Amino acid sequence: MFEVFRRWVSARDPADRSAGRVRRARLTSASSILTQGITFVVGLVSVPLTVSYLGQERYGMWITLSSFLTWLTLADLGLGGNGLINTLADANGRDDRQLGREMVATAFWSLAGIGGVLAVGCALAVPLVPLDALFRPSAHVVMSELQWAVVLAFGSWLLVLPLNTVTAIFHGYQEGYLSNAWAVVGSLASLLALAVVTQLHGGLVELVVALCGTRLVVALAGGIYLFAWHRPWLMPTPRAVTRRALSRLFFLGIRYQVAQIAGVGMFHSQPFIITQALGPTQVGIFTVAYRLITLPLQLIQAFAFPLMPAYGEARARQDWAWIRATLRRSLTASAVGISCMVLAMVIFARPIVRLWVGPGMEPDQSLVLALGLYVFVAGLVTPVSVMLYGLERIGPQALFASVNALATVVLGLWLIRQWGLSGMAAAMAIALGLVNPLGQAVELRAAFRAQRPGPVARVT
Repeated sequence: MFEVFRRWVSARDPADRSAGRVRRARLTSASSILTQGITFVVGLVSVPLTVSYLGQERYGMWITLSSFLTWLTLADLGLGGNGLINTLADANGRDDRQLGREMVATAFWSLAGIGGVLAVGCALAVPLVPLDALFRPSAHVVMSELQWAVVLAFGSWLLVLPLNTVTAIFHGYQEGYLSNAWAVVGSLASLLALAVVTQLHGGLVELVVALCGTRLVVALAGGIYLFAWHRPWLMPTPRAVTRRALSRLFFLGIRYQVAQIAGVGMFHSQPFIITQALGPTQVGIFTVAYRLITLPLQLIQAFAFPLMPAYGEARARQDWAWIRATLRRSLTASAVGISCMVLAMVIFARPIVRLWVGPGMEPDQSLVLALGLYVFVAGLVTPVSVMLYGLERIGPQALFASVNALATVVLGLWLIRQWGLSGMAAAMAIALGLVNPLGQAVELRAAFRAQRPGPVARVT
């Protein structure tokens, strides 16, 4: 039965490439929805559990620390993310196993080297970092607890860094459903670890050990599955590292890096701005509201993101008819879906939060409306962004994202002092709405003007 399933999603017959491409994308999308659902249920349980035993202040510090780790993803120079996904999608479209092997090995060992350099830098820098100014803890928080939490979180992140290639490999070969399966395992394992910490009455350090350690164990298990059984020919042996692979990955990665830096500025600068302007307790309120109200956007992304490697493979085969038709359908579905879901969130978000984590974390209606506007605009621009990334038109995307990030931070610093938390959300919505739609419209026109004619695709 497994062999039948494998053949169904692989679609090795060249005449059936477009149909197989759609099947794999749909399977990944369906599994993403399931993963998001399980993650949401885990969040329903874990967020109030974490807030209740850590308290609002320590929970806000945990969110800020998590955002700091997200900023650290910039250190991978784009080698283990979309750059690797695109190169593997291209290699898959050309049926070139040797190129895929070189790309994987080069990315893995480059990230391992970066991790080693960062470990040395961390050992030298941690004693000099003013954690009290960064996290603004009250007298109830022991500084040694905060220091150990930072060190352990950073150390586990370094160990996971080269294993980020596993997720990219799954997506590059249009097997995102396997990556989603491992994400489900990670979510359930994290919930179990959190329950254990809660029963033992652990603090911030124990929370970091439980959650970050669980992530490391699951990442190792996923790597063993991939390299020892599923695709052993991709085992990242040092002798498979090549200069041509490094050049290609670095060329793509550095452009993705600019977009990634901007993306972190857009999506993960908020905890730092809120902490400095309003204090760490307000971070938790914003984060809870953000996690709930952005659920519709996560659903749109679950449908759209699996198409990125499919666009890359279609581009390698010059299947432009399929690219055009798929973009039209994804845009229409996203517009209809995001409109309905955002309306429901605006109506029901506050009572849901009140039941979920209690009245102390309930957002006001202005924050709900501002986040709803942001999610609506983001849902509309996501399908085009995914297609442009799949076609490796990264430079303009990086420019849009950079302008967006700058506008988000500048407007956030200003509006949060005028309107509080809703000002931060309004800054996100205004920056996204002013920059991305116009820029993407120009780039979309340029992308199709540059196309070469290809065979007519059959979209199923």
